[in-house]
Amino acid sequence: MKNCQLTQQQIRAYAHHLHMEEKSGATMEKYLRGVSAFALWLDGRRITKELCSEWKACLMEQDYAPATVNTMLAALNSLLEFLDLRECRVKFLKIQ
Repeated sequence: MKNCQLTQQQIRAYAHHLHMEEKSGATMEKYLRGVSAFALWLDGRRITKELCSEWKACLMEQDYAPATVNTMLAALNSLLEFLDLRECRVKFLKIQ
């Protein structure tokens, strides 16, 4: 399985990708906020499926609403798709 470190250059390229996909300003802001939070948490480590799952668990341990966690996971999964790291994607929380 391939993995990579997340760089500011990749985040900028991802932001450009969101713009080219004609995402709304609010969506871009939410996704980039989520991706930035992931990058900060990642702290230079290489992206792996295990670390993506760990971040999901970390978000769940904090007092975020499930919908907020899912928004952050949507941003992460979108980034992973952009980076061609589909195998690292995580599942959303089930909200009843």
